Amino acid sequence: MRQSSKRGNPRRKSTVRQVQLDPPQKQWRRRLLNTAKWTGAVFTVVAFVSGVWGPPWPTEPSFSPNTASFGSALDVPFIVENKSSLFALSNLRIICHPVSLVARGPTGAEITIGDNVTIGPPPARAMVINALPPMTSTSFSCPIRGAIVVDGKDAADRTIKARLSFISEYDSRLFWGRSRTESGVFSLDTATIPQQWVPWVPIK
Repeated sequence: MRQSSKRGNPRRKSTVRQVQLDPPQKQWRRRLLNTAKWTGAVFTVVAFVSGVWGPPWPTEPSFSPNTASFGSALDVPFIVENKSSLFALSNLRIICHPVSLVARGPTGAEITIGDNVTIGPPPARAMVINALPPMTSTSFSCPIRGAIVVDGKDAADRTIKARLSFISEYDSRLFWGRSRTESGVFSLDTATIPQQWVPWVPIK
């Protein structure tokens, strides 16, 4: 007589998946890490655009000396540049600011101009720049020639020491009104032939 064996169906064990939540500190760290990654990516793109096409934000006028000549260094024009790739400089007015200037005449007499003097062209001779478009440049010469005389000679031809900066006034690009900025200081290097303008670095 055959004995039949009963095979019982194995019971399926139900499993409960437990979700472990990160502590708040870990969540904040993850968020800060993601934010830092996105910020780094944005800065990388902005730096690339700025390096190739120029800064996409408003910039103040940038000044640099032009090629030196064997004439008076005060007649050498400076290059005025708008380095912004999107914003123009409108109604630009430039004032020459002699931080210090010493001119010596034939008799040894000297005239010194201090920091509180600004030289700008008379209105009839003013250089009018209605707009300096993005990524363009123009030139500007400090109008000292004919303005200062020492021993009956033009100080522009008798200068032995000089430091200049440039004050710019232009329409604000972001708000109403006018903006006013001052460039770095340029010093006349009299040890070179011909004399040339170089960025002035104060001695510490």
